[in-house]
Amino acid sequence: MRLSRPFFQLPVLFDVDRLQAEVAALPPEAWVPHPDGLAGNSAARRMLVEVAWQYLHGPRVSPIIARRHDQIPAAITDIAWAAQLRLNAKFKRLLARKVMKTKAVVAVARELTGFVWAIGQHVSTSGWQGVALPETKAA
Repeated sequence: MRLSRPFFQLPVLFDVDRLQAEVAALPPEAWVPHPDGLAGNSAARRMLVEVAWQYLHGPRVSPIIARRHDQIPAAITDIAWAAQLRLNAKFKRLLARKVMKTKAVVAVARELTGFVWAIGQHVSTSGWQGVALPETKAA
């Protein structure tokens, strides 16, 4: 099988120190404290875990998402597809080892952070300004 574009592969190890430095640079008002006093942003943690549950299902691109891909740089969609493949495989592998689903989803969420970081790095270095949103009429 030949791919039309080179396959993007996220390195197994990414620069943790750089990611930590970028997170540490966020202003204090960007952090939402956890009710139990846990360190970190509880809103970001919850969002990542909720998103990670989707990787229990097989990787696919719906027709709606395929239309959105036309407006996004190919490198970003390649990262997203690599994330779908890798995170779904990780979820299945952990469940095959009889790891509890809740523990597996947290492991997938931690790895998802690396893919989010990779997309953020690509966007910040490429100069891409994002997809133009349609104007909404005020009532």
